[in-house]
Amino acid sequence: MSHRVFIAINLPPEVKNELEKLIFSLAKEYHKLPIKWVEKNNLHLTLHFLGSQDQGRIEQISEVLNEWVAQFPVLDLKLGQLGVFPYLDRPRVIYLELKERKGEALKSLQKNLGEELEKLDIDVDHRPWRPHVTLARIKALVKIELPEVNFNNLEFKVDKVDLMESDLQPQGPNYKVLKEFGLKRYEG
Repeated sequence: MSHRVFIAINLPPEVKNELEKLIFSLAKEYHKLPIKWVEKNNLHLTLHFLGSQDQGRIEQISEVLNEWVAQFPVLDLKLGQLGVFPYLDRPRVIYLELKERKGEALKSLQKNLGEELEKLDIDVDHRPWRPHVTLARIKALVKIELPEVNFNNLEFKVDKVDLMESDLQPQGPNYKVLKEFGLKRYEG
């Protein structure tokens, strides 16, 4: 039996609460447009989408995560600005960027995990990776203007990476944490 899996960083509750407020205000502004907003509990940062994998593959993926995640420090992140994929004149996804307060540990983690997964013959996305949280998917060609957002430099720490399962349902996906992998804690 195979499972649809991805590697993600789940956001702390206080960050999800702020993003829920943002989604609510955007949904009010764009209520006439064919936009599907992400549920608060499903807000996350995807490091790698791995698609359908059987249990043996999931064990191999877990071994890679177990070995590599602990080599990276706890991440110090903050919320950025709104954006769209692929283009503002043809938006399909509305997202909020995530930024590191300093350094490049998040991007290095994502890149290294991708390289290790490829050694297992697992396809990874080779497009330039931008750390972001998907807020909505747009179902038709629409024109939108995104407001500037200010989270007063809301900063947060992330101390783990999750291997997640995505169960697609007619009302939307259900996500479940399969395994957690801790980042290296600061000694001190």
